[in-house]
Amino acid sequence: LPISPAAGEKWVDGEVRRVDREQIRMTIRHGEIRSLDMAPMTMVFDAANPAMLDGLSPGDRIRFRVIAEGGRYRLTAVERPCTLANDGPRMVCTSLALDLDQKRNPAANRV
Repeated sequence: LPISPAAGEKWVDGEVRRVDREQIRMTIRHGEIRSLDMAPMTMVFDAANPAMLDGLSPGDRIRFRVIAEGGRYRLTAVERPCTLANDGPRMVCTSLALDLDQKRNPAANRV
């Protein structure tokens, strides 16, 4: 069953602190999440799909979308912002997560 974003769900900036592939969750240090009335902090989020954790490591800067579901917080989308490529003046952009509302698959795009 797809997870629909809550009304007003916005992208939130964060930094991966820990990835727990066994429990399908990760710890993120994040900024304010206004849609959930949540102050900046570090906390654990469940991932809606194990593929959302692929390619992520502690220290990675990400942006994510989250919903409150059954007293827990579930990630609905995770993206790593574009970075400069090591081999020239181009950007490498990676979408690491499934945005279940838009049914996107993990993909890496070079711009």
